[in-house]
Amino acid sequence: MLKRVGIVVAILIVALLGGLILQFQPRHEPSCKGKPLHYWVDPWAYGGQESPQDVTAALNAMQNRAIPYLIDKLRWKPRPIMLKLYQQFPRFPPFMSYVQGASNPRGPAAHALGQFGPLATNAIPQLLILSSNSDLSSSWYDRGCAQAALVKIRQEPLTPYIDKLKDTSDLDAWYQNAMMIGEFGADGTNAIPNLIAALDPTNHPVIQAHGLIALGMIHSQPEACVPAIVPFLRSPDVALRQKAVYALPQFQGGAKSAWAELLVCLQDSDPWTRQETKRALKAIDPEAAAKAGIK
Repeated sequence: MLKRVGIVVAILIVALLGGLILQFQPRHEPSCKGKPLHYWVDPWAYGGQESPQDVTAALNAMQNRAIPYLIDKLRWKPRPIMLKLYQQFPRFPPFMSYVQGASNPRGPAAHALGQFGPLATNAIPQLLILSSNSDLSSSWYDRGCAQAALVKIRQEPLTPYIDKLKDTSDLDAWYQNAMMIGEFGADGTNAIPNLIAALDPTNHPVIQAHGLIALGMIHSQPEACVPAIVPFLRSPDVALRQKAVYALPQFQGGAKSAWAELLVCLQDSDPWTRQETKRALKAIDPEAAAKAGIK
């Protein structure tokens, strides 16, 4: 047993050193106006204030460099030894982090390629591979991002995927489809009625949790979504409270009606929920948060 633990520790050390070496290797990520590609894919996540027109112009300016760069990222594969360890210890955090976490660039690369739409047609073969279930090293997030990118690039209608949300009998299929639709942001607005229906208390908590996440990702129609999300702030299930606190700030000022309920969450028994509630309040109404002394 001790020998086995020693081997695992040695492998972790080697993997860590390898990651450090890669970290200091020069990167060739395309940039525009002094900002890297990953910023322009989602500038609002980094506090940017660029208009949609500016984002489109920046992505188009980087097209010839960005698309080959991102396609290459789709080809990433975990080291065989790390994949084998992950398969044997799928819940061991270091192995999960390596295979499905920051070391794996495939999901974000697929998401970015989808932003280019039909301009990224050359990415279709690699996206098809990633979206399939044949690659044991790919996560549901990778597959969802790849499927969303394929729909965007091929300009397929989203309606068939939205219709699938009516059937909640298969938990895995439902939440993966919901997360894929969430990748479309406001373009997935037509899915809102089905996602709200999925919050029904008769549905499994997995369905409810991912319905909350997807509503936040779409962040449209706050007048319908926010009242549907707020009751989950009082759920006895901490995971559902967390998902509700995650979803509400994505509506920004549109979630002001949830302010009083969120203030109660500052006293939640879960540390993560308390911390994220502060972030949510500041995102929803920065001025009110400052007056309330929320830092």
